[in-house]
Amino acid sequence: MAKILMIEMKPSENSNLLQDFLNSFITRKKTPIKMDPENREKEEILENLNRAKRDLDVANANFEFAQDEGLVDYYIYEIKAAETKYQYLLKKAREKNINVTNFENVHIWNRNKKI
Repeated sequence: MAKILMIEMKPSENSNLLQDFLNSFITRKKTPIKMDPENREKEEILENLNRAKRDLDVANANFEFAQDEGLVDYYIYEIKAAETKYQYLLKKAREKNINVTNFENVHIWNRNKKI
């Protein structure tokens, strides 16, 4: 059988310790990680690429389930806009020598242009 270890504390001490711990944990400020401007720009490009890919995926999914003709046209426009943004960010990432191999297998409708 397991034994339970009990520590005897006065209620006022216990509540103060717990309250102090919770206050220090909740009010603790996060110190931002300092990055040099080049790394910060690379991180922003990768975050924007992730966001653009997610937007493109959502637009494609919405297009697949659209039934109204007006919505179909809208989602075609949305897909085209998301693709254009995605292609721009890929081009920008390559110019900065950022590894984009994880982003190159995305289906783009019109691949006539070289990115």
